[in-house]
Amino acid sequence: MTSLRFRAETDITKVTLGGVPDRPGIAAELFGRLGSEGFSI
Repeated sequence: MTSLRFRAETDITKVTLGGVPDRPGIAAELFGRLGSEGFSI
């Protein structure tokens, strides 16, 4: 992963990921990690 940006408001956060490999399961891995850290996905 080459870049990670966050934009936060009071109730919404936008996450932009750049340089993510194009392979099966990568979205599940990334969002699973965010969910396990308490983010509501």
